[in-house]
Amino acid sequence: MNYETFTAVSFRCFERVTLEGLARVNLLTGQNNVGKTALLEAIAVHAGFADPQVVVDLHGIRSGGDRVGDPHDVWWWLFRHRNAEAPVRLQGAFDDRVTRTVEISARQSRRGAVAPVASTSTVTTGGAAGPVEIVFGYSDSASKESTAVVTLSRGGVTMNPVQNADMPRTALVSTGRTDPIEEAGLVSRAIEEGDDGYLVEAVRLVDDRVARVFPLVKGGIPVLYVQMDAGPPIPLSLLGEGCRRMVTLALRMRTNDVVLVDELENGVHHSALERVWRGIERLAQAAGTQVFVTTHSYECIRAAAHGLCAGAARLYRFERRDGGTVVVAADGEALRAAVAEGLEVR
Repeated sequence: MNYETFTAVSFRCFERVTLEGLARVNLLTGQNNVGKTALLEAIAVHAGFADPQVVVDLHGIRSGGDRVGDPHDVWWWLFRHRNAEAPVRLQGAFDDRVTRTVEISARQSRRGAVAPVASTSTVTTGGAAGPVEIVFGYSDSASKESTAVVTLSRGGVTMNPVQNADMPRTALVSTGRTDPIEEAGLVSRAIEEGDDGYLVEAVRLVDDRVARVFPLVKGGIPVLYVQMDAGPPIPLSLLGEGCRRMVTLALRMRTNDVVLVDELENGVHHSALERVWRGIERLAQAAGTQVFVTTHSYECIRAAAHGLCAGAARLYRFERRDGGTVVVAADGEALRAAVAEGLEVR
């Protein structure tokens, strides 16, 4: 299940932004604080609405895992200018010809007011007092509807997820944010199924000495190791960020419909970027995965222009205009032409 069009309304920094004509591999560029990462988060929340824990996970990535201030504050920043009177609307049109919409709103808890919510003093919620519910309402063009609810009270946060939501499996790949135990389990399963060749191929894009990736149990915990052409096995954690990132990226692309990558170039030497883009396209085509990548790097964009098939790629440049965000799109052919002419596309 891949996106063809995606729209975010009143989400974080966006009043309204739409990406049309989405491709297999989509590059998101633009200046700092213009909304590239926010767009990845909008897709993650849209696809993962059924389990609102995704919002907490995104906050953890943004904050480096730290708990910042009032935990309820995590939820209010979903709304543009923290104004919960303007509902968030996230909508995706998919290649299965179904349009899926998630609307996020805040309302006073139907369970009754038992305690004030600390955040409401600085957030517009229509003057509501007591517990507040953040409602994730789902509807689609096939006439399906469902609702997930998060209740915020002085006593804490209660989540009521939705089961069996018909949304794409989605993963966000961000520097330094991995689950080593989960990844060791995924590698172990791939080895058991005789399907680990793609993983070695992916890591060799940044270091061609890698011969094998496999888990070993150390102290009762599975740990990923890498066997080089020579020498003893090395813990993956001791290798460079580029190798670790390619393992994560390959695993996520193999097991998800949509993969969101924040700043692909981190930890990858510029000389390997063109090979990495080719590898991403091969993995995406083989697994039917759609990829969204943010980057500030002209080297990374130039490598994409040279490494990706023109029909598989599309670039979206985010720009600030008249107090809002607009998106300028270019297909693969236009991207190649712009790079050949040395035009600024970041």
